[in-house]
Amino acid sequence: MKTFGTDAEASAWVKAQQVSSDDGDWVSPVAGKTLVGPWADRWMTTRVIIRPKARERDASLIELHVKPFFGHREIDSIDQADVRDWIVTLVNRRVGSGSNRERTLSPATVQKAYQILKSMMNAAVDARLIRRSLCYNIDLPKVDHQEMRFLTPADVMRLAQIMPDRFYALVLVCCYGGLRIGEAAGLERQHIQGSKIQVVQGVTEVSGQGLLVGPLKTRHSRRTVAVPEPVAEALRRHLRKYVDLRPDAPVFSVSGTRLRVNHFRKRHWAKAIKDAGLAPLRIHDMRHTAVALWIATGAPVLQVSRRAGHGSVSFTLDRYGHLYEEADDALLTGLSATLAASQRQSATPDAAIIPFRRIG
Repeated sequence: MKTFGTDAEASAWVKAQQVSSDDGDWVSPVAGKTLVGPWADRWMTTRVIIRPKARERDASLIELHVKPFFGHREIDSIDQADVRDWIVTLVNRRVGSGSNRERTLSPATVQKAYQILKSMMNAAVDARLIRRSLCYNIDLPKVDHQEMRFLTPADVMRLAQIMPDRFYALVLVCCYGGLRIGEAAGLERQHIQGSKIQVVQGVTEVSGQGLLVGPLKTRHSRRTVAVPEPVAEALRRHLRKYVDLRPDAPVFSVSGTRLRVNHFRKRHWAKAIKDAGLAPLRIHDMRHTAVALWIATGAPVLQVSRRAGHGSVSFTLDRYGHLYEEADDALLTGLSATLAASQRQSATPDAAIIPFRRIG
């Protein structure tokens, strides 16, 4: 029950509540006493358009980072200063012990935890538990994107040959076709049509649910990618040797079980990149390699964006724009060489020399 020191204070409060009610902005003082922990659990059950892997990740973030700090608090008791203190705590939080080297939370994890809290608070506003969220104007740590590695064609072949034979084609498909590893794991015999690969589904691994095969997240991700003939031939050989004749038989599997990415990373990938002299190398760097090779051939950015399944050309340029600058340097060098050759072959001894300069 709310108490007041004077009748005037009580009257002012009642008047303020009446104004809020008339404006459609009234929030019951009782509703704001809901604890953050139970609200987080309830909010998670209302999120119907979310993938299982994302649901697992968000639930983990709530349990590890949101509930320990806010779970026991009433929603309307949290102010902006509390949110700022929480971010500082996360930034300085030490994780890992024993065989795992102790470290601080990554900026990406801190940002994601904040996004979860912000979404929870926005939902609380919609549910009339609080008048407005206090998750605004919060300083967050900057996420430094990991440097991408690009393999040369010789590196790709060395890695493919060091891999167990059943993963030889997998390396070529990812390094020349640009498939994400989850997309490659989702391939079935029916998706391979000669030199063209239909990328329509992917695989995720969720604790307690095992491997989940489902459609890709966006319409841009669903695409058909053509691969060079040597890669297509490697795929045909792989299909004959390792893949059942059923249309829905997984292309990449172990003992008939669809490829499990975590198992592949620990059991085969780590050893292969070490033996090939390519460590440290992430599995996703095979996809980066494919994009770099496409750009090196002179492929226009729109084509690269579509082959990679990016949502927009601007995303492709933001991530790989520096490669286009390098490709432009190579183009100018080639044009200069072509011009020099034509001048040497010219019958006109006084052929004008046209100077080339970088534009832009």
